[in-house]
Amino acid sequence: APVFLYVGGEGPLSPPSSNFVLDFVPQVGALFFAVEHRYYGCHNSSSCPYNSSQPHAKHLRFLSSQQALEDLAFFHEFATKQYALGEGRK
Repeated sequence: APVFLYVGGEGPLSPPSSNFVLDFVPQVGALFFAVEHRYYGCHNSSSCPYNSSQPHAKHLRFLSSQQALEDLAFFHEFATKQYALGEGRK
């Protein structure tokens, strides 16, 4: 069965609405993951990598496209292990 990954953009993720992917997920028994960027998804304190009392330069060092790609690679490794995603589901 396939695995779908929705990567959020420059803002918090909205609840998934009906679209062709979500309509397709139950038909094929797929997994669906939605991930937020570590800075744009700060909708509560537990989802943010910083607090407002830190100097900006200290926490903004992770605000880069390279770090976003590394975060996705980390999520891929986590999801692969957590959900036992073998070669047939990647």
